[in-house]
Amino acid sequence: MTTYSGRLGLVLLLDEDTRRSACALAQKIQPNAIVFSGPHVPHTTLYHSRLAGVPAETVQRLLGKILAEFPVTARLGKITSYADKFVFWHAEKDTCLQNLHTHALELSQFFTPGGVEQADREGLALPAGEEENVRRFGHPLVGDLWNPHITLAYHAKGYAEFGERVFPHAARFIGVAFVEIGNYGTITRQIFVSLH
Repeated sequence: MTTYSGRLGLVLLLDEDTRRSACALAQKIQPNAIVFSGPHVPHTTLYHSRLAGVPAETVQRLLGKILAEFPVTARLGKITSYADKFVFWHAEKDTCLQNLHTHALELSQFFTPGGVEQADREGLALPAGEEENVRRFGHPLVGDLWNPHITLAYHAKGYAEFGERVFPHAARFIGVAFVEIGNYGTITRQIFVSLH
């Protein structure tokens, strides 16, 4: 039986127009802060963490479950800093997106606690609820605190003065992927991709 271990997760893949818009916004905010190239494309994370022993069959089942709810769209709008280190382009959270996150959160049964989590490496100052999520799930934004977004930038010195901007956009998700996650939530490898 094939299994997967590492920093892994499920992400929603975006239509070409939304990817281009995200890349353009990222370049305006901080040129070359997060380079979208190769396997790393603008995306919306459903859930990722340090996982161990994830069976390929489980991944395929979850991909099918998520894809069965397509077509999926999102309304993007606010652009704000998160934990003073990231810039997020937020999607309006609706029942459909929350259901997709709930499906993806089934991967948390393979979470391997202990060691330094990504949020610790990135030096994020998190509120108590998000800290608890890191302890339980390896990621601060899960469950009721899940925040669908596209990450546009990361800077170790932060974006404390970023404020809020608005760039309305109708996004369409074209598929879901099981991926390996690198620094700052980037995708280093797309292991399985299911397109709608």
